[in-house]
Amino acid sequence: MLEVKQAAVNFQPGPATSEFTHPAGAMMEVAALDVPGLRSRLVGKPAPEFSLKAVNGEPVSLSGLKGKVVVLDFWATRCPPCRKELPTVTKINREFKGQRVVVLGINREDGSVVRSFLKKNGYEFPTLMDRRRSA
Repeated sequence: MLEVKQAAVNFQPGPATSEFTHPAGAMMEVAALDVPGLRSRLVGKPAPEFSLKAVNGEPVSLSGLKGKVVVLDFWATRCPPCRKELPTVTKINREFKGQRVVVLGINREDGSVVRSFLKKNGYEFPTLMDRRRSA
């Protein structure tokens, strides 16, 4: 177990700081995450608008995808759980491409880092750059 009590402003967490192993029997699937006060504010309401540029420079706005199912995956190259799920994100993108489902990754790292990572690993899904964390 890693316990961090203090970190410098330029602290770069390593793999051990973001890994978690749950106790045996502690995992269970739930139909919905019920966060008190949050669910009622979001259910049945449109998602907040955002406009970002994809890693290829193409602008994308959520309002431009109205009428489609939009899957958003917030991820980072240095996040072990994120890296573990990216093959599934790519698979979903391939399976639903051309249908009414749009898969979008959202990443706040440097664009060249993200492009290189996606290419190196063969991940094929549009990724939007959100350096200001506006989405």
